[in-house]
Amino acid sequence: MSEDDPATRLRRGAKLGGAVARQAVDRTVTRATTRSTTPEQRAAAEEKAALRAADRLVAVLGSMRGAAMKVGQALATVDLGLVPEHALPAFQEKLTALTDRAPGAEFGEIDAVIAADCPRGAFAEIDPEPMAAASIGQVHRAVTADGRDVAVKVQYPGIEAAIRADLKNLGLLLTMWRGRRATAIRTESVLMEISETILAELDYQGECAAQAKVARRYADHPFIRVPAPLPELSGPRVLVTEFVTGERFGSLEAAPRADRDRAGEILHRFYVGGVFGDGEFCGDPHAGNVLVCPDGRLAFLDYGLYKTLGPESGAFERDCFTAADAGRGDELAALLRSVGALRGEGPDPDTLLRYFRLSAPWHLRPGVSTITPAEVKRAVAVATTPPPADPPLRMPAAHTFSRRAELLTFGMIGNLESSADWHAICREWIYGDAPATELGREHAAWLRRE
Repeated sequence: MSEDDPATRLRRGAKLGGAVARQAVDRTVTRATTRSTTPEQRAAAEEKAALRAADRLVAVLGSMRGAAMKVGQALATVDLGLVPEHALPAFQEKLTALTDRAPGAEFGEIDAVIAADCPRGAFAEIDPEPMAAASIGQVHRAVTADGRDVAVKVQYPGIEAAIRADLKNLGLLLTMWRGRRATAIRTESVLMEISETILAELDYQGECAAQAKVARRYADHPFIRVPAPLPELSGPRVLVTEFVTGERFGSLEAAPRADRDRAGEILHRFYVGGVFGDGEFCGDPHAGNVLVCPDGRLAFLDYGLYKTLGPESGAFERDCFTAADAGRGDELAALLRSVGALRGEGPDPDTLLRYFRLSAPWHLRPGVSTITPAEVKRAVAVATTPPPADPPLRMPAAHTFSRRAELLTFGMIGNLESSADWHAICREWIYGDAPATELGREHAAWLRRE
């Protein structure tokens, strides 16, 4: 039976609906039993309820390939007001488990997809054990017929139908779950952006083209490696790329400080530099998508969530930075009004300025500073909780996803506790300043060589 048949869609929806129903009952019981308690006791009870809700979501979404799990991953960093504000950090921390959790498929199922989509005799051998499994597909190591080591990324059979079924259920279910707390995010536009992004992830041929473009951009780069795809061996549901040998990114957490600082700056230059410098960026920065190569370069994998801002959105990002950097709150308010993010009277310019500075402290703080997990958590809390306004502040979806990519990047940097002058690096992209670091000078020399 197809995953998009009504009966199957109902069965997938029932899993999600059960979690939502239990959350609604739990929230009602929590409110009823805490009416006569102190504010501190109520907050503690609500946080426990939020953690129970997160456990249910992780259990349900983690068992489902498709959009359900992808939306669960997005909820780890995009606040849609589902739980009370004080419970948000614990709720999101639970959901981050979905980043590295996915049910794999039997190799027989995967091999059938490879046989259907790839040229006959393309591979001399394929390792039946996957190197990685995600919500949409899994990756196997292989050797081509002409002896090249490659990585073969294969979509799960029936995954497109399953995703479309999930998307028909998730919008309604998340709306039912949604609380009344205002956030800095337009729920409807963000859910639409999530849906469009997830469907785009199914387009392996589009991902192949995006990865080829980025691989050409960083060819022979001194500290960034992007494995080139092999379109002649790939297909609609199979993406074949060069195989990269390297250690997991997490191995850097125990490395000497100099190595951690260097890795943090490389992450910043690749992911955040894409937003401010190129107007294009990978929307899914996480440790599973980065390898530490033996030659010291970092290899960046997975271009299924490659986003293009466009001229207007790119200019908006840079203009917001310069207004906040110069302390021009009036200009910042005008920018927000120009994109419909701010309507009515809104917060005063000084409040808006403080909001932007606290939600991206590393970019607007001159001098060398060390990023910590605690600072990233504070920035996430600020970024997703707007200053009071009627109507509330609602950031554009494109800005929401670029900010999500930035916060995910700094989450990785925070885990390394890397130090750098992040503001000076940003000035290279925004103002065209001379490189502020040795890596910046290496990059500039590489650009001149081209």
